[in-house]
Amino acid sequence: MTLLVEGQEGRLAWGQSSSANADTKEPFAWAMSSDNKSIIGSDTDGSFHITLLAPDRMEKCYTHTRSARAARSWRGATRWSG
Repeated sequence: MTLLVEGQEGRLAWGQSSSANADTKEPFAWAMSSDNKSIIGSDTDGSFHITLLAPDRMEKCYTHTRSARAARSWRGATRWSG
Protein backbone atom coordinates (compact mmCIF):
# COMPACT_ATOMS: atom_id res chain seq x y z
CA MET A 1 0.00 0.00 0.00
CA THR A 2 1.24 3.46 -0.90
CA LEU A 3 -0.05 6.50 0.97
CA LEU A 4 0.28 9.85 -0.78
CA VAL A 5 -0.45 12.92 1.35
CA GLU A 6 -1.77 15.59 -1.02
CA GLY A 7 -2.58 18.34 1.45
CA GLN A 8 -2.32 19.50 5.03
CA GLU A 9 -3.96 22.20 7.10
CA GLY A 10 -2.74 22.36 10.68
CA ARG A 11 -3.10 18.88 12.16
CA LEU A 12 -5.37 17.63 9.36
CA ALA A 13 -3.98 15.80 6.32
CA TRP A 14 -5.60 14.15 3.33
CA GLY A 15 -4.61 12.25 0.24
CA GLN A 16 -4.99 8.95 -1.56
CA SER A 17 -3.91 5.39 -0.96
CA SER A 18 -3.13 2.91 -3.71
CA SER A 19 -2.16 -0.73 -3.83
CA ALA A 20 0.02 -2.77 -6.16
CA ASN A 21 -2.65 -5.50 -5.96
CA ALA A 22 -5.51 -3.29 -7.18
CA ASP A 23 -5.52 -0.58 -9.79
CA THR A 24 -7.53 1.84 -7.64
CA LYS A 25 -6.97 4.96 -5.58
CA GLU A 26 -8.90 5.64 -2.40
CA PRO A 27 -9.17 8.99 -0.58
CA PHE A 28 -8.25 9.23 3.11
CA ALA A 29 -8.25 11.88 5.84
CA TRP A 30 -6.09 11.93 8.99
CA ALA A 31 -5.84 14.00 12.16
CA MET A 32 -2.63 14.25 14.20
CA SER A 33 -2.78 14.44 17.98
CA SER A 34 -1.17 17.26 19.96
CA ASP A 35 1.84 15.05 20.82
CA ASN A 36 2.72 14.96 17.08
CA LYS A 37 3.20 11.18 17.28
CA SER A 38 -0.30 9.69 17.00
CA ILE A 39 -2.52 9.84 13.91
CA ILE A 40 -6.07 8.61 13.51
CA GLY A 41 -8.02 8.64 10.29
CA SER A 42 -10.23 6.85 7.86
CA ASP A 43 -10.84 6.10 4.22
CA THR A 44 -13.94 4.87 2.42
CA ASP A 45 -13.93 1.42 4.02
CA GLY A 46 -11.76 1.43 7.12
CA SER A 47 -9.77 3.32 9.73
CA PHE A 48 -6.12 4.02 10.54
CA HIS A 49 -4.21 4.29 13.81
CA ILE A 50 -0.61 5.34 13.17
CA THR A 51 2.19 5.95 15.66
CA LEU A 52 5.29 7.82 14.48
CA LEU A 53 8.40 6.21 16.01
CA ALA A 54 11.16 8.24 14.31
CA PRO A 55 11.46 10.58 11.31
CA ASP A 56 11.55 7.54 8.99
CA ARG A 57 9.64 4.90 11.00
CA MET A 58 6.01 4.30 11.92
CA GLU A 59 3.61 1.62 13.13
CA LYS A 60 0.31 1.44 11.28
CA CYS A 61 -2.84 -0.44 12.21
CA TYR A 62 -5.62 -0.48 9.61
CA THR A 63 -9.07 -1.90 10.30
CA HIS A 64 -11.04 -2.82 7.20
CA THR A 65 -14.77 -2.59 7.83
CA ARG A 66 -16.35 -2.85 4.40
CA SER A 67 -16.53 -6.62 4.04
CA ALA A 68 -18.85 -8.97 5.91
CA ARG A 69 -15.86 -10.05 7.99
CA ALA A 70 -13.83 -7.12 9.25
CA ALA A 71 -10.09 -7.52 8.81
CA ARG A 72 -7.19 -5.86 10.60
CA SER A 73 -3.73 -5.19 9.21
CA TRP A 74 -0.75 -4.13 11.29
CA ARG A 75 2.53 -2.96 9.85
CA GLY A 76 5.30 -2.46 12.34
CA ALA A 77 8.20 -0.09 11.97
CA THR A 78 7.61 0.83 8.34
CA ARG A 79 10.44 2.84 6.81
CA TRP A 80 9.99 5.42 4.11
CA SER A 81 12.18 7.87 2.26
CA GLY A 82 11.44 11.54 1.81
